[in-house]
Order: sequence, then C-alpha cells, then structure tokens
Amino acid sequence: MTFDWSQLLDEINGLFVKTTRDKIFKNEKDDFLKHVQTCLKLNDSEDWNYILASEDILEDSNAAIASFLRFGVSGPTKYDDLGEKYLRLYGVLNATYLQQYAILNLYKFFQCTNLNSLKNEIESLKIRELRNKLGVIKFVEKNKIIFNKRVNLTAWSC
Repeated sequence: MTFDWSQLLDEINGLFVKTTRDKIFKNEKDDFLKHVQTCLKLNDSEDWNYILASEDILEDSNAAIASFLRFGVSGPTKYDDLGEKYLRLYGVLNATYLQQYAILNLYKFFQCTNLNSLKNEIESLKIRELRNKLGVIKFVEKNKIIFNKRVNLTAWSC
C-alpha cells in the first residue's frame, strides 16, 4: 500500500486518535478528565481539550492542503476568479501553519523530547517563510513600511 504525504498524515492521525481512544476508554473512570490526565500522563486535565483541538486541526488542515494539491490555486471551479485564487493560496499557507502548530502542541502535551529542536526545524521550513512573506501582511516593521508584492496566480498549481 502506498500513500502520498497527505494520505499518510491522515493515516497517522487516524492511528493516533484510535490509540489514544483505545487507551482512554479501556478503563474509563467516573471523572473522565482526571482519568485522561492519568492515563495519558498529562500535566493538566484540560490538556485533553487541546489534544482534541490539535487532532481536529490536523484533520481539517490536511483536507485543505490535499484539495490545494489536487486542484491547485484555481480550485475545482469553472470560474477564473482572482479572489478565489488568493483565498486558496492564503488558505493553504495558513493550513500548513496551523498543522505545524498542532503538531507542536501534540509534541508538547505528550512530553516528547527535543521540543525546541522540532520548533526550530518547523520555523525554518520554506513553506513557513513563504506564508510569512505572502500570507501575513506587515505594515510597520522597525519604523519602515513593508509592502507585499502581488503574486501572479495565473494557472498556478503544484
């Protein structure tokens, strides 16, 4: 069985969700959040909510990225709409950013080693640099105005 990277991430996230649920619901107690905290060795019982949110973000952002990879910046529409193209471009850039943030959250909540190393690696990714240059408008930086140049989005695809 072969996967593209998007399918692989879906598979990994699905296995992660199944594994955590199997572990949690195997011996569930009356105080669910306390049980989850003990079962998953979390620092705080509320961390479970962040884990759920991170799992959802991984799933949703992966769907957005997969759509972008499949249909490109033009999308599956029959219209050549500049606004749609920018929406898809900014959407995929922010989806990758959210995905990276969710991975860091899961890494942190499960107390994995070398969190700072992973954070530095993620922050040095080219897609992150592209997102920060194109998707985040900086109006003032150290007393100078920054203008983002418009990108030509004609028939741009992956």
